[in-house]
Amino acid sequence: MNKIISAMTLAILFTSSAVAAPSNHVGINYSFDNVVGTQLEFDIAKAASNKPVSIQLFWKSYQQRLNSNNTWNTTGIGIAGIYDLTSVVKVNKSVHPYVGLGLMSVSYTWAGFGTRQNYTGVDSGLYITGGVRYNFTPQVDADFNLNNFGGLTFGANFKF
Repeated sequence: MNKIISAMTLAILFTSSAVAAPSNHVGINYSFDNVVGTQLEFDIAKAASNKPVSIQLFWKSYQQRLNSNNTWNTTGIGIAGIYDLTSVVKVNKSVHPYVGLGLMSVSYTWAGFGTRQNYTGVDSGLYITGGVRYNFTPQVDADFNLNNFGGLTFGANFKF
């Protein structure tokens, strides 16, 4: 799974300049479940027959300190296709609802007191998201979404 995501990431990074539009952005986010994350998003509308579609590469991390001797770390990386619903749902021009679906790889680490309690694992699965972006300025968006790695999330996107 990691090799697939790495290959897709490289392909997007090397082809993004050919299909990139002004709405490419980098974002940071935080969830009410204490998950922090960042993402890169590339507009591929021209390559997708002018459909409002973008590709998102993301990284998310969650750490929970259970006590002075035990911590649980979860990190997810992935890629998702994002569809802007503005053409379907007529709302204010500053509001952009969206949905997304992708793949993610998740690594887990349990660090506990003694060697018997240490655990590391890797898993993969679907990434599902949906939310709304609000344009504060032409270069900055607020982002509110619900996803299956972090729950209710809020953040900011900076266009480049």
